[in-house]
Amino acid sequence: MIIEWVIASAASIASAIGSACLVGTILVKRGFSRAFAEIAASGVAQVMAASVILYFMTKVGLTSLFTVNVSPQLLVTWSVITVVALLMVVLSDRVSDSVSAPVVKEFLALYRVCKPCFFILLLLVAPVCEEILFRGATQAWLATIIGAWPALLVAVATFTLSHVRALGFSKALISVAVLAMLLGLPVALYGTLIPSMITHALCNLVGMRNVLISSRTNQLAKLMGGSK
Repeated sequence: MIIEWVIASAASIASAIGSACLVGTILVKRGFSRAFAEIAASGVAQVMAASVILYFMTKVGLTSLFTVNVSPQLLVTWSVITVVALLMVVLSDRVSDSVSAPVVKEFLALYRVCKPCFFILLLLVAPVCEEILFRGATQAWLATIIGAWPALLVAVATFTLSHVRALGFSKALISVAVLAMLLGLPVALYGTLIPSMITHALCNLVGMRNVLISSRTNQLAKLMGGSK
């Protein structure tokens, strides 16, 4: 099992890097901005990596992660997790300068160039692919090797570190780590990825809505300041 996990991880990383480099290079050569090319390439990389992991997950019998047995306990747990996660996203945006983060600038560039691409990446590609990669492979699959709770901690660590490039070593990483812990609970307790994917998408929506509002407010403030 551990050999398969290592092979799957290596294959997903290789496919992600290869596809990102190819797509990014093509877009830049075709005249797109570097910010747009980077965010588009990252989306393609996530899809490629998640596809490789998904293939291996079907081979080791983890397809049950994509089903959900609805129960009162699950609904209550998921509701509490979602409310806490959304509140944390709102508070995080207020205490940190989210608009200045590199990844946010890339997302704003994508929003200006292609709004449908922006929402597809934000609400579908990122939540689904990141949950497959971090809560699927890193947590659920690794749990079969080292146990559920150690695997959850590994998933929290890897998910947080994967956001360093996007956010830098800022206070926002604390919120990312807490969010990773919250998203991992349904997987550890109920063996399903579906609630985590939905919560992840909602957090992305609220977070980027706040960023868009802040960005427009900043632009208006600059215009008002320039007109004086």
